[in-house]
Parts: sequence; structure tokens; C-alpha cells
Amino acid sequence: MIKNLVLNKNIKNQIKKRLQEFTQLNKAGNLEWFNELCFCLLTANSKAQIAIDIQNAMLPDGFVKKTQTQIVSILKKHGHRFLPILEQNILS
Repeated sequence: MIKNLVLNKNIKNQIKKRLQEFTQLNKAGNLEWFNELCFCLLTANSKAQIAIDIQNAMLPDGFVKKTQTQIVSILKKHGHRFLPILEQNILS
């Protein structure tokens, strides 16, 4: 099955693009890494689209520049299921 996916040029190009993004992230600073960590925490046992929407709402500075009140408000607005756990993990 994986071999068939890689043979599909569209999927192959998406995979290459994502690998390039990870290569760039490897060279990034702490802010980018922290935002990527937060994204991983947001997607655990949740829908990726919710995590993407939350990440977009955090722009342009990501989680670091937001207050606790702002972060909680954004998490609630987008209906993340594990709000108390996320609050503890992201804000601590």
C-alpha cells in the first residue's frame, strides 16, 4: 500500500514538501520547536484540523507570546477536548 502511495505523484510531492519542512525545522530556533511541540500536544487524541485551527489562531507569534487567558480562550473557542491537560502541559 505504501509503495502505491509513493507512486502517486501528488502524494509523493506532498511527502517531499513535508520532509523539507522538517529539515527546515531542524535548523529553527526554540520558538519554532515550542510551537511544533504544542501542535503535537494538540493533536494527541484529537482531530488534526482542530490543532491546525488552534495553531492558526495563535499566529503570528505562537503560544509563547500569548497570555494564559488568551490560550485558554482559544482552546475553548476551538473545542479542544482535553483543555485542563493542555493548559497544564503548555503553560507550565
